[in-house]
Amino acid sequence: MKWFIALLSLLFLTELKAQSQDLSISGEVYDSAYQKPLYLANVALRNAKDSLISATVTDEEGKFILAQLPKGDYKLKVSFVGFKPFLKSFSLDKEPLVLDRIFLVEDPTDLDSVSVEGEAEAVVLKKDTVEFNASAFKTTPEANLEDLLKKMPGIEVEDGKAKTQGKEITKVMVDGKPFFENDPKFTLKNLPADMVKKVQVIDEKSREAQFTGHDDGERTKVINVVTKPEKRKGYFGRAGLTYSHPDRYNANANLNFLRGKDRFSLTGNYNNLGSGGVSEYIAVPGGIDFGNAQFSGGGGISENKSFSTYYYSEINKKLEVTLSYRYNDSNTESLRDISRQFIQASDEGRIYNEKSENTSFSNNHSGSIRIEYKPSKKDQISFSQSLSKSTSNSFSQLEGRTLLNNDLLNATDNFNFSETENSRWANTFSYRHKFARKGRTISFNTNNSVSTGTGADTVRSTNIFTSGDVENQIFDQVSDPENSNRRHSAEVVYTEPLGEKNSLRFSYNGTLTIDDSQRLLLDFNEADDDYTDLDPQRSSDYKLTNTNHRFYAGLRFKVRDVNVSLSSRFQHQTIENEQVYPNLIDTKNSFRGLLPNIRLTKSNEQGKQTSLSISRSMRAPSANQLQDVIDNTNPLFIRQGNPGLNASFSNNISFTYINYGEKSRSFIQASANASFTDDSIVNSTVVGNGDNSPEGITLPIGARLTRPVNIGGRRSLQASINMSRPLKGKKLNMGLGGSVSYSRTPQLLNETNQVAESYNYGISVRFNSNFSEKLDMSISTRPSYSIVNNTNREQTDRKYFSMSNSFRTTWVFADGFSLTSMLTNRLQGSIQGIPGINQWLWNMSLSKKFFKKKLDFRVSATDILRQNAVINRNVTSEYIQNSETNVLRQIFRFSLSYKFTKMGGK
Repeated sequence: MKWFIALLSLLFLTELKAQSQDLSISGEVYDSAYQKPLYLANVALRNAKDSLISATVTDEEGKFILAQLPKGDYKLKVSFVGFKPFLKSFSLDKEPLVLDRIFLVEDPTDLDSVSVEGEAEAVVLKKDTVEFNASAFKTTPEANLEDLLKKMPGIEVEDGKAKTQGKEITKVMVDGKPFFENDPKFTLKNLPADMVKKVQVIDEKSREAQFTGHDDGERTKVINVVTKPEKRKGYFGRAGLTYSHPDRYNANANLNFLRGKDRFSLTGNYNNLGSGGVSEYIAVPGGIDFGNAQFSGGGGISENKSFSTYYYSEINKKLEVTLSYRYNDSNTESLRDISRQFIQASDEGRIYNEKSENTSFSNNHSGSIRIEYKPSKKDQISFSQSLSKSTSNSFSQLEGRTLLNNDLLNATDNFNFSETENSRWANTFSYRHKFARKGRTISFNTNNSVSTGTGADTVRSTNIFTSGDVENQIFDQVSDPENSNRRHSAEVVYTEPLGEKNSLRFSYNGTLTIDDSQRLLLDFNEADDDYTDLDPQRSSDYKLTNTNHRFYAGLRFKVRDVNVSLSSRFQHQTIENEQVYPNLIDTKNSFRGLLPNIRLTKSNEQGKQTSLSISRSMRAPSANQLQDVIDNTNPLFIRQGNPGLNASFSNNISFTYINYGEKSRSFIQASANASFTDDSIVNSTVVGNGDNSPEGITLPIGARLTRPVNIGGRRSLQASINMSRPLKGKKLNMGLGGSVSYSRTPQLLNETNQVAESYNYGISVRFNSNFSEKLDMSISTRPSYSIVNNTNREQTDRKYFSMSNSFRTTWVFADGFSLTSMLTNRLQGSIQGIPGINQWLWNMSLSKKFFKKKLDFRVSATDILRQNAVINRNVTSEYIQNSETNVLRQIFRFSLSYKFTKMGGK
């Protein structure tokens, strides 16, 4: 502790000395004709060598500031599409520079002919932001935001999800404001690429940190799309119809209105061409939609009906309102085959095969309202309310067989039916206030939710065991489950400044969660010809009360160009379990821990970004894990909870480095993560041998009982690097990547500690064309090599190779004609005698545009090679499993879609 205090004192004194050396440039940018501030004007600062030092955009009042600048000579450029740029040279010496109001004069050139290429760097690095200039990445006229993001270095898009630095993008904004409830999938699919001026990838601070100015270290990955000024007013959308023989359709429409800071969207869809409950987002987007032409996903064949609407309005500078409503109705039928080979020495020669058929139906209504009110510059009030109601039912049949040395060991024929009705109500309220002293704030936040569920289900199964005392089991049971959940939380946060760039933060958060659940299983009584006999062993009736107190203290300061955030959180959690079935239990478990956190971030004048985070976290067991209820959905694989579980603690280290070379246009991004967990919650599995049935449970020979337990020694390490640079005069972008990961996962098998150690090595190579708007090509390959070893296993390590490849091109070869082709391949090598996978998917489409390219007629062929299926491999310390789920196979589609767009002005 002494050395820690001494270090803080040294850093603090160093910071006080460094503060006096920071210089800044600030100003305001106005439209000379209308005498109004220009929002999102580009401000770029270069040194005498013409190297980019810093860049930003103006806020809603036209203001900007470039801070933390060293002494020197500079050149400032302020630009905005449709205006002549402003240029100024000056020197910084001892005092910050406050510029006179800058007035930009309109450029008489027609906006439609303005080329913004070269107006800004392809990539600009800021404190918490990586900014891409969209004009540096060529796309076809029909491209959407997703197509554009795929060309940008460091961003990966797969299955409608965008990722960067291994983390998923959780929110996509448009011009700093919400767009369709910040729903990333919707925005990626429906926002045209030709509307985009810039894409900003932001490490967004928490709402509390944004208001208080105190960095609490919390970050989420967010994208902000800066649109072209001439595209910020008007409407755009698309309506389409797709037909495929026999009797399969996709009818959809989407309409979006933009008017300054107001947004309104409508989306409707009917689709029985999809797999696994395809959502309304896949609605004839820009380019071609092949629907189920991906390797991942839930599989099955689905019918989906949906409608959604969204409205956002900044009524004035003080009041913002957001309204939304969603309706979804889906029906999915799926067939699944599983082949599982057990690999432990005690399981040698054991294979499990399963075939299942499932039909599910769901219907959901949900709506929400959110209000943001700022009565003054020092006060902020927000309120939200959401309601949802859903019904669902599912029907499944399962046949499972376990073989031991090719002889039948056990078998199950299983039938399950369930129907549920759920409703949920939730609201949030917050009040934030800034005091007269800058940096001194106080905030109050509350969250409340109530959800209830009722239903009915049946379990019917016939189970055969070829050895041991138990020859067969027959279950014929029904139940009427009821459950409710209430959650209430309150938080108070106070921040206090310590000088200009240092601050303290104190907070308390209290949360109360109550889970009340009852599921009484009744066995069929032949004498009564009714379900009258209670099965206490498999029934559940409990009330779980979870009380959580979190106390937080944090210090933020700066040492030269390094931002430092130090914090510590004390968490005390109590779980009370009042259980009637399957056993009478009345327990009260407490979990507590001190959870420190340190985050260091640095951004220098060359645009490099570096961050280091060290933290400790606590994870308490879930309600299901604490209940010793038996789940016999598949009697060959029984699951049970554990009331004696403890909380697990993880120590985490994360490092990130980003750099952009201005001259070479090269981009590099590296990251590393490590996690070390104590008392991790893992599985303990007992395989029945006739003599090892736990108390109160009948475990036939060959059946497996799994329950959660605490074991130490869980670790994981991961490192990756991604690089990209242009080739051939910037007509081609090349991306290279590499990754390595290690995980150590302990578990118990027949009360013996088993440790699985996994190693994975992967590389990626990607080329994206930047030729023109008429030809868009991309090719990529991702090979990887994996090793999985169990420390107590008598055989050699398990090693296997996998690789995914893809090639996609869109060619506008004549006026109104375009050809799109997509070829993907996934290869997985054989392992432990289980055959490998070599799967090819090839899809093509030919389209012709009419009526000023607004009407599109398209003929497409999917799964030309007839190899489409959802095939997955799972390698664990117990087994190696291949699974396959059905999807729609080779089909031809005929599509007609109409694009309507009218945009213009701010």
